[in-house]
Amino acid sequence: MRWLVLLTVLLVTTVVIWPARGDAPDAPAVHPSVWKMAASPGGETLYVACGGNGTIAVIDVAARERVRTLDVGGRPRGLTVSDDGALLAVTFERDDVAVLYDLPGLAERARVRVGADPEGLAFTKDGARLYVANRLSQDVSLVDVGAAREVRRITCGREPFALV
Repeated sequence: MRWLVLLTVLLVTTVVIWPARGDAPDAPAVHPSVWKMAASPGGETLYVACGGNGTIAVIDVAARERVRTLDVGGRPRGLTVSDDGALLAVTFERDDVAVLYDLPGLAERARVRVGADPEGLAFTKDGARLYVANRLSQDVSLVDVGAAREVRRITCGREPFALV
């Protein structure tokens, strides 16, 4: 079944999940302060960065409910899941770090210092490297995931914020 995810950015942001065939949900999953979202490779789980309250919400898409809230502190901003579904990477706005969490348990694996105001992230296909777009330092960090360290900084244009 296909699912439609609607993200509304206002003073208070909410995420509403409902079947794509058009019927309205009885009780949608609602989360305040949503900044970014990432789905597991199979699409069964949605990870939601709630920057305003320092949490990551874990949503069971089929059940349309939050199954866990991880208090991560700080301001989680960007997030992505590795292609094998083993890692969740999260950037933290004011801390200038990317944090790696093991999935499905969400145990923190590593904290890696990157450039200023990191936002977007992307794993390489094999999951060995992580690219992090750093808005204010105007560069992209290349992180060796196994060593949990930044190995290179790539200068780029003005305020990079997203990677694919």
